[in-house]
Amino acid sequence: MQVAGIDPINFESSPELREGGGKLAVSGNLTVKYVTEDVEGIEDVEGGEDDCSFETPDASSASPNETIKASMTSTTVTPRRCTCSISVVEALSGLQDNSDDKKGIRLLKLAFKARLDLMCRRHLRTLSSRSVGLHNNHPNLVLKDRISKVVRHASNLAVFKVKHHDWFYRSKRPAVNADRLTVYRYAPVALPEFTFDAVRTFERFAGAGSWQIWQRDGTIVIGGVFNYLRQPSVMNSIDVEFAIYKHHHRNLSGRSRLGWLRNMFYSLIQQLVRQDPVWYAIIASARPDKNWRLITYPYITKDTDTGGETTGFLHLDLNTSKFVQDGSGGNLLSSSMSLDDEEADGCTVVVPGFHRHIKEWHARRLRRGEDPASFTTNCSASYRAEDRRDWGEPEPAPCPAFGIRITQPEIIHGSTPFSNRRRSTLNPWYSGILENHEDLEIHGTLSWSELAACHRDLEAPGRELSGQTPRYGLPGFRFPGSIIMEGSSALGDTLVSRGKWTDPQATKEKDILLGDDDERARVYVAAVREKMVARYKEAYSQLEEMERKFFGEHSYFYCQEHGLETDGKDAEGLYGTDDEGDMNVGNDSDDEGRENGKEGDGN
Repeated sequence: MQVAGIDPINFESSPELREGGGKLAVSGNLTVKYVTEDVEGIEDVEGGEDDCSFETPDASSASPNETIKASMTSTTVTPRRCTCSISVVEALSGLQDNSDDKKGIRLLKLAFKARLDLMCRRHLRTLSSRSVGLHNNHPNLVLKDRISKVVRHASNLAVFKVKHHDWFYRSKRPAVNADRLTVYRYAPVALPEFTFDAVRTFERFAGAGSWQIWQRDGTIVIGGVFNYLRQPSVMNSIDVEFAIYKHHHRNLSGRSRLGWLRNMFYSLIQQLVRQDPVWYAIIASARPDKNWRLITYPYITKDTDTGGETTGFLHLDLNTSKFVQDGSGGNLLSSSMSLDDEEADGCTVVVPGFHRHIKEWHARRLRRGEDPASFTTNCSASYRAEDRRDWGEPEPAPCPAFGIRITQPEIIHGSTPFSNRRRSTLNPWYSGILENHEDLEIHGTLSWSELAACHRDLEAPGRELSGQTPRYGLPGFRFPGSIIMEGSSALGDTLVSRGKWTDPQATKEKDILLGDDDERARVYVAAVREKMVARYKEAYSQLEEMERKFFGEHSYFYCQEHGLETDGKDAEGLYGTDDEGDMNVGNDSDDEGRENGKEGDGN
């Protein structure tokens, strides 16, 4: 090798270079640094060859005591003459991108027969990486030792690679748990699966003896759950919110809206109740599968007119065929909160205990030639006189103001035929999240990520909890006057998908709420609810400004101020028709927030 201004270097005559040593003084005050072995900063080279180049000053500018750095390549410098077996070298050249360990083992055995201990470094590194994927940036002795151990464990190489996973390229070995750590040093400890006493939790918040009623009837009304909202300022704010959305509601088809406000998805009071820890705890403990990973599915509200508005229907929130076949939908409880004191002539009706008879009823319907394979089940006609005789008539189940109703999906329920007084309800729809934290329990519904976007942007979901597209109108954009209410707890944020159930703070709060310490749970609830009310009031203080800003002279507050109509009675309707030319209207919605997908009861 010739360096400008320096005599040629005879590497064969240098024992230090021949053994891969460090510096060699050549030509007086000029030194060449030759790097061959493991130096920090030299990466693995899967091909195994030592990259080399010289950076030298011009001969005229070289000065005494100047150091020239050299990285050596096989094409310019070979510190030791290669005496490797030709058969091994040829086999190496044909083994690029090898993914077959059997071929690699055969090559290693061939190298042993050809004196592995005499292989040059370049080919030894190439052999290490190409044969079975060993990292090759190690001293020769280490590489030879590892190759020997690989050959000894050739019959069970996959297990050996897992045990010594750090010896091998990740692409050339089975995956191991440590791969997930990336830049982390330690894996977190495995936590035990969470379990809780469902009966204790349920009765902690629903009252003594409530669990027995729930199991017997499959439906229950629990009074006083939201009594902490019985504050004059809060109650007035809730009334104003309903009035705002009713003012802006456009009545589809020009006929009865059936009590629904189909533009009201993200009012402040809806955002508040979706994050309430007690409602969550009651639903989590009442679910048959005890799945505590829940998310609220945005839905509309009910606010009936007085004077006999049509509201009657009877149905099941269940595809009975799928439920009987594989239990699909059996964990999705319906629930609602009442803002008014209901009476027997204006409330939900239920068939108590029907969850014990649904499979028998399903078989009876099949014998009658009825098709039960719809998203939900209209019972106005299919629950016949003989069925009512055997399993009972629908009974009124009035709910007091600020109480809640929960119902198992196998329970036939509906509403009284007419509304002669105001009935306002909220429907949070707690849906179970699967363990992948992306899919929900009902096939065809929005995913967790899609719902997170809805909650974030305050936009209506494009599919209902049944998986079908809403038939009776859906806002095409966010209500301009809507405001995000800030969160009050990690658990509450998780229920509206601002956080995940993998958040340790959310799981800590869940452990307190569903745990065995009654007093600790009550203290937690009181603290969270106090914050929630404060957040509600803070957000409500901005509501009038936003609604006026975006609607001008059509603003609810503007109309109130100027004595103009604000109850929505003059709003125009859009007329939708079905394939038969009939209006797409039917009394097929319930107090707990669901609509029949195929059938209306026609009343």
